[in-house]
Amino acid sequence: MDLADVKGYDAILHLAGLSNDPLGFLNPELTGEINHHASVRIAELAIEAGVKRFIFSSSCSNYGAAGDDLLSEDSDLNPVTRRMAFRK
Repeated sequence: MDLADVKGYDAILHLAGLSNDPLGFLNPELTGEINHHASVRIAELAIEAGVKRFIFSSSCSNYGAAGDDLLSEDSDLNPVTRRMAFRK
């Protein structure tokens, strides 16, 4: 991606990623490139382009099982696996 891909948008809803450990274990380097490095790249481009909102959709893999509690972007991360252990 480059700046032209995100310029002119009010918001980006980032849904792309490899979603489970068995898939990630097939090629850990590719998983890191997609789930971590590419996500950071898109966010950095969004900032540079002046995009007002960047929404990163995730599963409980980042926040852990909440039970009856509601979680938000400000909630502590409690990754289900070590592969998801990157921080905000």
